Amino acid sequence: MGDKYFAKRLKRVKLLVLDFDGVLTDGKVGVMSSGVEFVICDHQDGQGVESLKNGGVKVMVISRQASEYVSA
Repeated sequence: MGDKYFAKRLKRVKLLVLDFDGVLTDGKVGVMSSGVEFVICDHQDGQGVESLKNGGVKVMVISRQASEYVSA
């Protein structure tokens, strides 16, 4: 199965729904000495999401965690 096969199938995708923690991160949460939590995201994931959006796919990111980094 080559790129043409996947490109053809991808054209049928209209919506991607994914979780944030463990999908766009490695699932780990760091805590600074000030008590502020942080996660590390990969720019390649963001580029992939942006490519999908530019291709007309709607993307929804869900999370049970209410935090500034998820909102961003």
